[in-house]
Amino acid sequence: MKQPKITLLPNLLTPEQDPSSVFVPLLSDIVPQLDGLIGESPRPTRAFLKHFGVHKPHAMLNEHTTDLEFLLEPILAGEHWGLISDCGLPALADPGENLIALARRKGVQIQAVPGPSSITQTLLLSGLPAERFTFHGYIPHKGRPMPAFMGAYTHLFIEAPYRNMQTLERLLSHLKQDDLFCIATDIGAPTQEIVVDKVKRIKKMELALDKRPTVFAFHQAK
Repeated sequence: MKQPKITLLPNLLTPEQDPSSVFVPLLSDIVPQLDGLIGESPRPTRAFLKHFGVHKPHAMLNEHTTDLEFLLEPILAGEHWGLISDCGLPALADPGENLIALARRKGVQIQAVPGPSSITQTLLLSGLPAERFTFHGYIPHKGRPMPAFMGAYTHLFIEAPYRNMQTLERLLSHLKQDDLFCIATDIGAPTQEIVVDKVKRIKKMELALDKRPTVFAFHQAK
């Protein structure tokens, strides 16, 4: 029997991105050889396969998935499957991490191909200190305490696009006027926009963030 294997594959950050500027050549060798592909939702998964001109069995892994054992059945039988997210890298703020953890416990070989991430892109483009940083994922729901922020770190958050303004307001209300704040919107798209300024000036800006994928980052003043 062949070695059970999962390869973590990068996806575009946005459908408007030029695949040739994102996908490393190695993907053109790997994807056609896969036995199947696990994606987050059907349309981006089919679009990914179409780019490489192949048709493969595919299954979905998202916040509604409860049976990870089922997804691993063909892999444990000796097949090689790929894992992608709807955008960027799988397992970063993505349910793929649970599948990877289970697969490792069962002896599945895990490989990864590098690619873009809106989280790391924001950190690079913001100019905020990057020696130490923390990615917190989604902001805690209102009524739950915010995490303790270590002053020497740059902190990053994401949120569902329809909640961008509520997230922005909550973060700004939690910070000091001279803290540096970054709003990175539509990373990788032609409409990409990076705003970096002190909190006191960000509060006065008219920002159009509704339904636009956004990463928030800040660094607290000393």
